Amino acid sequence: MYGIVKNYKDPLRTFIDPRTKLPNLYLTGQNLNMHGILGVSLSALATCVAITGNESIIEKISHA
Repeated sequence: MYGIVKNYKDPLRTFIDPRTKLPNLYLTGQNLNMHGILGVSLSALATCVAITGNESIIEKISHA
């Protein structure tokens, strides 16, 4: 209902980066990547990676 309309044919066009121009302000939620519970989970993960700068979290999850 609110936010950016997503296009499933070109998902990167509507991708929102969790980093902002303001220091120490990061975005997360369903409108960054995808809608729904999966979108919230993936954007939270992307925000964690943006804050820590450590992508080993993704590797650990994929190998679990």
